[in-house]
Amino acid sequence: MARPSQVSAFEAEERERVARLAELFGQLGAQECSLVCVLENEVQVPALEKARTLVAEECGGLLPAPGRLTWGEAWGVPIVVHTGTVAPHAGWGAHESVRSIRALARLQVPAWLFVRRARWLGPEAPEGSWMRVADHLHLEGESGLFPGEGGLACPYDPGLGEALEGALETAGFAGRGVYAGWPGCSGLTPQEARGLFRLGARAAGRGGTLQVNAAFAAGEAPIASCAWLADPWKDESPPDMTPWLGQLLSTGWSPARG
Repeated sequence: MARPSQVSAFEAEERERVARLAELFGQLGAQECSLVCVLENEVQVPALEKARTLVAEECGGLLPAPGRLTWGEAWGVPIVVHTGTVAPHAGWGAHESVRSIRALARLQVPAWLFVRRARWLGPEAPEGSWMRVADHLHLEGESGLFPGEGGLACPYDPGLGEALEGALETAGFAGRGVYAGWPGCSGLTPQEARGLFRLGARAAGRGGTLQVNAAFAAGEAPIASCAWLADPWKDESPPDMTPWLGQLLSTGWSPARG
């Protein structure tokens, strides 16, 4: 799609906000990280050494609450952990929801890992608790992209995805599949779950595809994602991701090799 010759006032203002937020992130060293982990839907934050945190209240309204970024090291590798991402169904606009993602992409972070909690849609739950997201269905209603962005392409990188699979095998790997980003906080009805399964989705959760699409459109860093497959009838928290994250970081994977 050809990009319009004129940039709207809204886009110009939003890009300026992104630039200001990127400058703030850069002052804290985000551009020196090897991986950005975006944790959604109650995924626990892994333990980091030399950790320092930036919360929404310290960003002058540029980072929607309850956004939080933590810089630190895991197994000697510098990473950024982003939690508290927001979504349009929570009262934020689509572009506000992805502003922090665009800001990090502006700093040319080398790789992304999106981790979320999801509900298995199939008739029988697979053996294992973690699914590698091979593609997704964006069903959130809004895109958060600017005119001319996007296109027909899978955002997930095969090399980083394979490295992620190898790490997940140590924590209960359930295979790879398509994730459906569902709008709102309401649960799925049985018919909705069956419909998404027929469309090819194997798991669904609250949003998340908005941020992946923005990271893909705003930069060239490889992206990988996984989902913890939760029992829809139990209020369970995802298990600690620290062991398999350590396995991933210890592989020595890098964008140049992936």
